[in-house]
Amino acid sequence: MLYFALTSTPEPFDAASHSRVDLDVLELSIDQAETGYARADLLLRNPRAAIDGRWLHISEDGRHLFHGEVAVAPRGTVEAVYRVEALARPDDAEAQKAALAESLKTPPGWDPLFSEEDDLAEVLSGHGLVPAWSRTTNQLTAVDPLGGAQSLTITPLQGTLDVEADDPAPASARMTLEVQWKQQNLVQHRLGSRLGRIETLTWRGLESDWPSEGASLGSGYRVSRSSLTEREDEREALTSDYPLGVLAIDPAWDLASTDLGQNDPRPAERRVYEAELDLDHRFEVKRRETATVTLTAGIQPVVRSDAEESETIRLRDIAERANAPAWSPEAAYAQGDQVIDGGRVLEARRDHFSGQSLDPADWRAIGESAYISSRRIGSFFKTARGQAALAHAVERLRARLRFAARSVLVSCECAMPDLDALTHDAQATIEDPNLIGGSATGRVVEYSLNWVQGRRYATVTIACAAGTGTGSTVTVGEPTGATPVASSRVAVTVENTAEQQLPAYNSGSEVPETVVRIEPQPAPAADFEQTVAVPISGEVSIPQQVVLV
Repeated sequence: MLYFALTSTPEPFDAASHSRVDLDVLELSIDQAETGYARADLLLRNPRAAIDGRWLHISEDGRHLFHGEVAVAPRGTVEAVYRVEALARPDDAEAQKAALAESLKTPPGWDPLFSEEDDLAEVLSGHGLVPAWSRTTNQLTAVDPLGGAQSLTITPLQGTLDVEADDPAPASARMTLEVQWKQQNLVQHRLGSRLGRIETLTWRGLESDWPSEGASLGSGYRVSRSSLTEREDEREALTSDYPLGVLAIDPAWDLASTDLGQNDPRPAERRVYEAELDLDHRFEVKRRETATVTLTAGIQPVVRSDAEESETIRLRDIAERANAPAWSPEAAYAQGDQVIDGGRVLEARRDHFSGQSLDPADWRAIGESAYISSRRIGSFFKTARGQAALAHAVERLRARLRFAARSVLVSCECAMPDLDALTHDAQATIEDPNLIGGSATGRVVEYSLNWVQGRRYATVTIACAAGTGTGSTVTVGEPTGATPVASSRVAVTVENTAEQQLPAYNSGSEVPETVVRIEPQPAPAADFEQTVAVPISGEVSIPQQVVLV
């Protein structure tokens, strides 16, 4: 016997209290399609009372069949009978979606670099799962699109079997990943070997204007080590009958000569120095890297498509940094606030006051607190973080190939099956001699339970994978490919050493200043683009749930 119990609010089913007849129902159908809410359609005698907005429990001999809110019920009708619709959509549906999405944000099935979307379908796409709502508990779960937690066997009523082949299933899928970042470079130029020994007559200017540690020199260049040490044992006194002239000034360092003045007849000295100078050059280079991952799947030849599914995904900025504060308990947050919790960056979904534990219903993950430990990399996909992104791409492709393999729909009408087995998460085997091999197995993607005109029956549709049932473990190899080098260079020249100064000194001419020229050249201001090859071995295994030839 069917029971229909109305309640003012949703409440758990209790066979003792809910086995009552609050509505005089003439016909009943309970329908549900994959990923959707169950819906009950009732033809009933006019109860002469408003029932929309109330919750309805439907049961049969103590077995719970449906729980939903009366969504469509005419008001003020004088008809003797009318139709009523109830929907098994819980009040907290959006919160359940958010909580399920958060629970599945784990690698390799999820990677925040691929998308900022908080949509449940986006999160499920990497895990190869589909959402499913219970028609009795109104709870949301993620289930396998090729199987089910419950299993049942169905025998079609005569003449009701229908087999429909969908579009051919792709035997391969390709995903191209593009990532861009600004590489932070640090190039250390050690100039000691190129400076070596410096011999000069104008040593006072050389000493006073030698760059000190920490000094800037050119764009992005900094002196990290500096020394100018005289070899006192090689000091040599010089005399000349001619006065010394004004010494030259190095325009790059704004040198001012402080040793021998114009028309000064005093003796000079020849001094020898050991020079050391290290420069650190920090700069950024725009890099763009591309990697392509291709997977194949075992599909029966009769439904195998030669076309390859392809998609290009541009990853988020891998150099992104978050400066948001850490999440705090017992704190007020506004919608849009960002916090860091562990290694994740979270954004508040709504205004709320936090409790002692973080509630996924209040927050959504939008990324990682630090995508990479350093931006000083030339190849992203060759790093551990890049390998994780490639692993996620493989999971997405695997999920796509398995879902696309459901290329055959088998439907039929049957006697009412075991209602505990025919649920939102069920796998059914339809047995009929008209099927090759006598049967087909697949996930139940649509069903209808009917109590109409004294008949008690169901219609069921299953989606079957036309695979070969074989495959091998998919393995991602080490990415290969040349990495373009971005570097800077420094030109070093020493002009007017003592050997070049002596003729002028001895002839009484103006003695030219010893000049050390440091001419830094920055790295090329260009975008560095590179492609890496990702070797993939193995084949995605697709179950043979139906035989077509």
